Amino acid sequence: MANEADNFCSLIDGIYDAVLDSSLWAHGLVGAADALGASGGVIHAFSTTGRQLLFTHNGRLDPDCVRVCETEYRHNPWTSTSMSQLVKRLALSDETIPLEDLKRTPFYADVLRPQHLGHNAAAVLANNGQVTVTINLCRTEKRGPFDWEAQAKLEALIPHFRRAMRLHLRIDGYSGIREEGPRALDRLTFGVLVLDEMGNVLFANDEARTLVAGTPLRMRGACVASGPSTSADQLRGAVSTALAGRTPEVFAICRPGSDVPLSVLAVPLRGAVIGHLSPGAPRRPVAALFLSNQSAPGARPPPDRLGNLFGFTPAEARMAVALADGGGQREIASRLGISMNTLKTQAGRVYAKADVRRQAELVRLMADILRMPRDE
Repeated sequence: MANEADNFCSLIDGIYDAVLDSSLWAHGLVGAADALGASGGVIHAFSTTGRQLLFTHNGRLDPDCVRVCETEYRHNPWTSTSMSQLVKRLALSDETIPLEDLKRTPFYADVLRPQHLGHNAAAVLANNGQVTVTINLCRTEKRGPFDWEAQAKLEALIPHFRRAMRLHLRIDGYSGIREEGPRALDRLTFGVLVLDEMGNVLFANDEARTLVAGTPLRMRGACVASGPSTSADQLRGAVSTALAGRTPEVFAICRPGSDVPLSVLAVPLRGAVIGHLSPGAPRRPVAALFLSNQSAPGARPPPDRLGNLFGFTPAEARMAVALADGGGQREIASRLGISMNTLKTQAGRVYAKADVRRQAELVRLMADILRMPRDE
């Protein structure tokens, strides 16, 4: 009895080993099959719609028969039990369809008979709205249905399979984000810098590394501005504002030796949604800088183009350009020679017609328009 208990504990350990190494699911299936007097087992993962097979782990069943089942008999007499029932309890094939009736089906002829199988126990391991994972353990006709002792063992194992599979799916999802997130950001045409609470750079995409050359922004150590220039002071203030979690702001900084300024948007990061950008780092990302080239000093889409695209009046087009140039409301009102009330009224119309909610979105929209061919 002690040896049997030790073997059962080792089997459970093996199931959890598969959390980090998906190749071990087959080993766990074989162990479970041996413990239950089954020939083997299989784990299937399908998209929730059931149209796409995401992965299969086969534990000692015939690979060709498994493929036939996946392609020709995804819906078969053994899968007729409703999903809600499978989540709550084991589904035994002998309770769904008697063996004699099963033998008259094409599913039996093509998938089961070549393997001498006649009995199945199934359960859902995960169903998270995107993927459904099921486990099936199969016995031969000669061995007979799963008796109460085998059912009890399987009911003890299924919770461990479920926990292990749900952990595996979660970790696999995080791993995918870690691998694809930075690569996706490197394909962007604007720079992204992610900062920790001390202002240190946790992540910089390729475009950011190119754009910061020659600016007051340093890539090594603390992400702070250096030098006494107005741009450096603006940058230090924006970083401090973002790190404090306050409202995002946008401004332009000059680059020595270049007539093309750099547009900078500093924003706080709420939550740990992009912690994967610095895998293994104990520091938490709390702010980001988005960097982009302005086309030229003061370069903006011409007013007539803005009027054609958004239906702006001439005054609204001038307001859109002024908002895109950056600065606070009083500064913009002063530049345009209008009152604060007029500014607020015109800015509200600009945002509504351009379908944006804030100044930072309008800046990005203007930059996109400049990159569009003139005939679009």
